[in-house]
Amino acid sequence: MPQLRILKTTTERRIEALEDEEAKLNQEIIEFGQVKQEFDQLRTTKEELLGRLRNERDRMAVAQNQKVFIDQITDVKIADEARRPLAPSPTKKNTIILMSIAAAFATGFGLAGAREFMNQTMETTDDVHKHLQLPVLGAIPDKVLR
Repeated sequence: MPQLRILKTTTERRIEALEDEEAKLNQEIIEFGQVKQEFDQLRTTKEELLGRLRNERDRMAVAQNQKVFIDQITDVKIADEARRPLAPSPTKKNTIILMSIAAAFATGFGLAGAREFMNQTMETTDDVHKHLQLPVLGAIPDKVLR
């Protein structure tokens, strides 16, 4: 019996020690969760700051390129001085007249072709047979009889 009491006592002490250890571990788990949450927030903040840094670097690169471009534009040097012509430039009358005639012919041919393309009249008895599949009852002669 005394051995059972000793065994019971040691078992109870072990249980208490394990319960204490469980409480400590639960507390550490809670603290770990808080630290993990803080770590995640810091990681998110870091990523946001890196994104801003990349954007600022891009903006600075664009600004630098614009500055170089503006410096190139504003660094203008005169290659040759302008000279006043001795006589006015001649008009090219013949060229203008020839171009006008060519444009008139092209317009005339274009309009004639368009008119012929849009013409849908039937001129021969074969056209009547071809388009309407009907027999011709009569035709008007080309020359008037006297």
